[in-house]
Parts: sequence; C-alpha cells; structure tokens
Amino acid sequence: MSEDAGSTVSSQPKSKRELAADAYVRPQLSRARLNFMLTLFCLGEFMDAFIASCLFPAINSLQEHLHLKPTEVTWAFGAYTATFAAFLLISGRVSDVYSPRTFYLAFSFKDC
Repeated sequence: MSEDAGSTVSSQPKSKRELAADAYVRPQLSRARLNFMLTLFCLGEFMDAFIASCLFPAINSLQEHLHLKPTEVTWAFGAYTATFAAFLLISGRVSDVYSPRTFYLAFSFKDC
C-alpha cells in the first residue's frame, strides 16, 4: 500500500511546546463573568490612580509644615510614588509565588 502524497501527517514526534499548545483550550466565560471581571479591573485601575493622586491636596501642607521649597516637595511626591510602585511590584510577585487568596486575606486584616 502506498501513502497519499497529499497527506500532512508527520512521522516526527511533536515537541513539548507543540503538545502544550494542542492541549490548551481557551475557557469560555459567560457574559456576566466577563462584565464582572471588567468592572473589577476598572475598579483596580481607579484605586491605583486614586492612591497615587491622594498626595496632591497635601502638597501645600507638606511645604508649609516641613519648610520645603517647591522643588523639594516635588521630590517628596516622587519618592512617595516610587515607593508605592515598588511595593506594588513586590506584592504582585509575592501573590504570584503564594496563593493570591492567602496573600489578599493576610494583608487585608493586617490593620485589625
């Protein structure tokens, strides 16, 4: 018996990457779940912007009480933003290493 010339079946074994790509099936999410996730992500972005901008009203008070020049207040704001961003990255990595649920619960109740 002869093999078809138009056959695309390969006799070479597939690599692990090809097998993993074949095995991955994109989960089908309901419309309600997609809307919930979008709302949650938008709320997270809002909270990030809100926390980063909460220092704006305090700039005049900082300058007055700490006797800072306007350029020094800018540095204080930059230092706050950089510190916030650094801890945001670190907490994201810790959440990746450990369970996000455990991490969220552990740090949600730290002030109690």
